[in-house]
Amino acid sequence: MAANVRRAAQSIGRTCAVLMDLPGPKLRTGPIAPGPRVIRLRPERDLLGRPIESALAVFVAGDRRAMSSFGERATVIPVDVEWLTRLCPGDLVSLHDTRDARRVCTVKWVTDAVWARSSLTPPTLPLVLASSRPTAARPSLACSKPWNRASFYHAGDVLTVTSDLTPVDPRDLRIGCTLPDALASARVGDRVLFDDGKIGGHVVTLRAGEIDVLITSVAQGGTKLRSEKGMNLPDTDLHIAALGPEDALLLPIILECADAVALSFSQRAADVTSLQDHLESMGGAGLGIVLKIETVRGFETVAGNAPCGDGL
Repeated sequence: MAANVRRAAQSIGRTCAVLMDLPGPKLRTGPIAPGPRVIRLRPERDLLGRPIESALAVFVAGDRRAMSSFGERATVIPVDVEWLTRLCPGDLVSLHDTRDARRVCTVKWVTDAVWARSSLTPPTLPLVLASSRPTAARPSLACSKPWNRASFYHAGDVLTVTSDLTPVDPRDLRIGCTLPDALASARVGDRVLFDDGKIGGHVVTLRAGEIDVLITSVAQGGTKLRSEKGMNLPDTDLHIAALGPEDALLLPIILECADAVALSFSQRAADVTSLQDHLESMGGAGLGIVLKIETVRGFETVAGNAPCGDGL
């Protein structure tokens, strides 16, 4: 990419500096437990998007082998062999969608697979296989995709942010944090922002390995939050080095390709001198450095107003 940029700049007689960004400390939301495995049933539509034929579901035994033989419009659903062999033409297969609404498929044909038609009216939503006629056992999906769920927060919710990265139920007011040191540095009243500020609040309670955050800033009606989204504690004096071991491993390729390096979460003079020392040891003392100021502590330090007087 750097070579392409330089070649393009040279072709038009211009210069274009290449800046490479160090990731810095990874402060992200923890995992959320996946939802039930889902299958999508889509009715056939005309050019205006109106449904003209109900969705076709084909229940098969086993894995995904030979699925392409059922045609492009059919949704192939692998299920248990024992459940499949009990189905007959005319049986109703009950399903529940992600809004917990009941949908029904009618078995039309039985060959080496079971062909069923859903009603024409359901929208194009993920459907979760729930049960069949009373004489048939409840099946399990042999192959499908877990539903990537999100937590949903409203103003006034108190969200517990924890260093425990066990996947959480999205219905719980709880989310993990990938950087426990950030929680240990937080103080009551500090702001906490999630997903580029889409959700905001402040710390109201401190516990070992956890903080409680009162949500005060969300979209009208609430805002979703998924796993691996960014977190920011702009008021917190994070006792974390901006240049970590993983960042140092990236410096050789940056020296090879870039004109400058950006240091994320710069807060102290020591963060900059550490980067300078690493670059000098690699023969890159002349590389440009851009400081990314992302916390109040970093701003105060740059302005020379830090209590310890270690202005940059």
